[in-house]
This record gives sequence, structure tokens and C-alpha cells, in this order.
Amino acid sequence: MDSLTKKIISLKCKVRQWETRKKKELDQELLLIEEEIDVIFNKKLGNIFCVEDNMNLESLESRKNHILLLKEEERRLKSKAICIKSDDNNSWFFHIFANQRRISNSIWDL
Repeated sequence: MDSLTKKIISLKCKVRQWETRKKKELDQELLLIEEEIDVIFNKKLGNIFCVEDNMNLESLESRKNHILLLKEEERRLKSKAICIKSDDNNSWFFHIFANQRRISNSIWDL
């Protein structure tokens, strides 16, 4: 194994570790945001929010939506990658099936 291959393997491992750490941080941040939103709703007076709470609530909601969009995009990209990989297998199966069907539906003699 040459040094370039070792470096690529090392980099791949580091990227996976970074990705795992980043996912955990986003999950923790999402939980903290939801807790802060609950605190704001629990301390409101009747149906009225003060201006500061309203601004905090808006910023927390926008950050929460941003995190959820990141997670959704990640899931979408992963499902697309899985679909592309499985389509390769399915296309092989489809072509075998279609060729067999074409052969069996052919008229050989009249």
C-alpha cells in the first residue's frame, strides 16, 4: 500500500468521525432549542408574549427549521445514493427479464 492510499484511508476515517460528531452536535442543539421553546411557552402570561420572548422564539424557530432542513437534505442525499446503487442492480435484473420476455414473445415460424 502506497502512502497516497494510506492518506486517503486516514482522511476517510477522519471525515466519518467528523460527520458523526457533527450529527451529535446538531441533535443536541435541536434538543436544547426545543427545551428553550418550551421554557418560553411555559413562562408566558396568558396568551401574551413580551417582545424579547417573541424575538427569541422567532430566532429559535428559524434555527430549528434550519437544522431540520439540514437533516432532511442529508436523508434525501443518502436515499438518492442508495437508490442509484440499487438501480444498478435493478437495471441488470430488468434487462435480463426484458430480453427473456422479448425472446419468448418472438414469433419464430408461421
